[in-house]
Amino acid sequence: MKFAFCLIISALLSFHLWAQKPLNASINGHSHNDYAQKHPFKTAFEAHMASIEADVFLVNNDLCVAHEEKDIKPTHTLESLYLKPIIEAIQSGKTYPMVLLIDVKSQADSTLDVVVQQIARYPLFLNENCPVQFIISGNRPQPKKWATYPPYILFDGRPNETYTPNAWQRIGVVSQSFEKYISKKGQKDIDNSTFEKMKVVVDSLHAQGKKVRFWATADKKSVWKALAKMGVDFINTDKPKALRAFLKS
Repeated sequence: MKFAFCLIISALLSFHLWAQKPLNASINGHSHNDYAQKHPFKTAFEAHMASIEADVFLVNNDLCVAHEEKDIKPTHTLESLYLKPIIEAIQSGKTYPMVLLIDVKSQADSTLDVVVQQIARYPLFLNENCPVQFIISGNRPQPKKWATYPPYILFDGRPNETYTPNAWQRIGVVSQSFEKYISKKGQKDIDNSTFEKMKVVVDSLHAQGKKVRFWATADKKSVWKALAKMGVDFINTDKPKALRAFLKS
């Protein structure tokens, strides 16, 4: 009886400690095209997505968040939708380690210059203990220039690109399209052949100390399960709440 009671107490204690830790979704969910959500940032943040994606265009020396130029709204800026809310989360003590993946849609160098300027407006982002990583994707400057940017700016690498040791050090994640590995056009599921091809990439990059993300993956439980099984660090999703629930279960 005493032994059983101890087991119950131990189980309750273990659950209490587990409940205080981030859920699986907080360490490997990527909110793809997050700005398309009804509540940008907020939905992903509440779902504990570890990575949040914002596409940006340089317009009149400001950064507008949109997928295409026709969708640009002057009020939808990187600062208003992401930088300020993230700062508020940090100040409230409610944040957790996360990536803001900034997908540059306009000219690489000029756009990134403004990204750097806007981030630098907030001293909390420049603190070495800042929980946020800034990773630049999309139109990136030439890798030989990466070392010239502030250390808080990292870059999104590609498995098929060659980098110098200095550029390699500035890569925060390596990403690739799921469609690079499929056997037929329009494939949505991860069959055994596709799984093995992707797993080789994941294992190779992990051995080199890099995190991995695949985009253009379907929002299906079978796909999420396969990605988790192969060890992908950030599971791409347009459904942060559903992915959180899946990973929690």
